[in-house]
Amino acid sequence: MPANCTVCNRLIQYQEDVRCAQCGSLAHMACTSTGGRNSTWVCCNFSTPNSKMGTGTLTNFVFTEEHFKNLMCQLLAINKNVQDSNALLKYQGEQLSVCIKEIELIKTENYNLKQKILLLEDQLHDTRNTENSYREIRDRIKRENNIMLFGLSEEISVPNSFEDHQLATKVISVIAPDATEKVIECTRIGKFAGRPRPLKVSFCDSKISRMILVNKKKLLPTEYHNIKIQADLTKNQLQHLKSLQKELKTRQDQGERNITIKYVNQSPQIVQLDEDSKRRGEGKDATPEKQNTKIFSSSNKH
Repeated sequence: MPANCTVCNRLIQYQEDVRCAQCGSLAHMACTSTGGRNSTWVCCNFSTPNSKMGTGTLTNFVFTEEHFKNLMCQLLAINKNVQDSNALLKYQGEQLSVCIKEIELIKTENYNLKQKILLLEDQLHDTRNTENSYREIRDRIKRENNIMLFGLSEEISVPNSFEDHQLATKVISVIAPDATEKVIECTRIGKFAGRPRPLKVSFCDSKISRMILVNKKKLLPTEYHNIKIQADLTKNQLQHLKSLQKELKTRQDQGERNITIKYVNQSPQIVQLDEDSKRRGEGKDATPEKQNTKIFSSSNKH
């Protein structure tokens, strides 16, 4: 039968009740704060005088306090973990700042090192250029004693220095008879390929070679008019001369007239051909033996 709760005096619905272990009276489970119908509960008639809701309420209060203590312990542990994590993050942040500073320092040192390397490379390049310049100067000074003969007959492929010497002295005697005694060496340049190779003639003094180059036109009315005489140029001189000739041809093709290549201060340059030079027919001979001597003229091309 329906009964009222001994605690709140309200009607107890089905399966909402809990029975007193001493007297069997009924009460709401919510009013007794028990864990369920199978929990042990004692009504106020059989509980201690200081209790309002019986031993069940005291038992539940002890459980709640323990639970609260556990929660507090867990919160304290979580708080400690958070503090430890914050401390770790702070430490890692400090370490990261140190790493960033070290990286910036390494970048600066790396940049300075690159600048030093570039400076050393420039110095090395300058040193190499200086060495190449010295080598070029020495080579030019050595070649100043030489002249090159082109078109001088060569019948056999076997080197014959004596025959070459005889041929060279015959040609030189037409220009400067006294210079034949100053010939030191005659050397064919390159490999024999069925046609005469250039013959390099070396003298004991560069003044003799320059004199022959200046007066080589004396060969024109003789049987040696087909022999060409030129200075012994280095590889760099030949490359520079070829580049000037190419530039000269390009400018001529573009319509420029009366231009030629002259040696100014012993350096070939493209210059304008004046009226006196055109009347004298300068620019017909392409040899650099004398300063201001023409080696390639537009008046011959057009």
